[in-house]
Amino acid sequence: MKRKQMIAGVLLLFFLLLTWAAFTALIQGAEVEQTRRENESLRYELGQATEKLIRLSTWMATMGLPTDIEPLEVEAPEAESPPDVEDEGSSPIPEEVSRASDFSASGLTYESADVDRYFPKGLGPHIEIYLGWRERYPEGYANLIKWGRAFLAGDVANYPPLQIDPAMYQACILAAVGQNIDCYFAHYPASPLNGYGRQFASAGYKYGVNPYLIAALTAAESTFAQDGGLSRNNHNAWGMRGDPDKVGAPLIDGWNWWPDWEAAVDGASYFVSVYWPGAQTAYSLRGYCEGNPPEWIRNVEVVRAGMEAKGR
Repeated sequence: MKRKQMIAGVLLLFFLLLTWAAFTALIQGAEVEQTRRENESLRYELGQATEKLIRLSTWMATMGLPTDIEPLEVEAPEAESPPDVEDEGSSPIPEEVSRASDFSASGLTYESADVDRYFPKGLGPHIEIYLGWRERYPEGYANLIKWGRAFLAGDVANYPPLQIDPAMYQACILAAVGQNIDCYFAHYPASPLNGYGRQFASAGYKYGVNPYLIAALTAAESTFAQDGGLSRNNHNAWGMRGDPDKVGAPLIDGWNWWPDWEAAVDGASYFVSVYWPGAQTAYSLRGYCEGNPPEWIRNVEVVRAGMEAKGR
């Protein structure tokens, strides 16, 4: 009897061991299958990324542009709602604003369905990458200026040979506008604003106002920042005097102050966006110059149009 019980116990233990071994093998098999599927998925994604990079490199080579581009992390500025301002005086009926002057918030929108076709997951174009070509790849930056001027003028014959991504399109616009402003300022070599064209363009895009207008205001207010202690001491070439809490610039001797010209260009653009949101021409700036006399408006508009014409 005891012998039979012993044999039964051994058989039961053997059965349990076999069951455990089979269960373990089943689990291991499932893990192996899961690993295999994950590896296949990774290989597929790698193949897709490689294919996209090849297409991207071919596209860049066809465009005559450099290919060693790395993505940059740049924080987008937070949008602010400009406060209401009092209507001071009247102004003449605005003239028609050309497409090249349209720097409203939607003025630099360009949709492209092919971006994902070229850029692998985790690698995407950014406007600062292309704008950085001015120092790193002058030939590529010259192409941005050429294409940007073509876009602004609607000159289809000089569009890029292939479709470009939205970031490059925006960089083309900013590069072209900045160059146009710099070309105009070059006629006034004593102006401290020489070389700040792209800062004007970027600030105008950021705040939704016309950068040509912001630059042109300096002609009427300070002869391109060449006249008056206000320009020398406050970096204020615009004769701006606004609420520091609204415009983010302190008052020194009763006028807004900025620490340098780069900050001043950005600050002046923001100033206009606060009191005259979306301003595109001098006709929009009601109350800027004590009633906006026709002569003042004409002076600003002649310069604004002259800067814009540099890209035509």
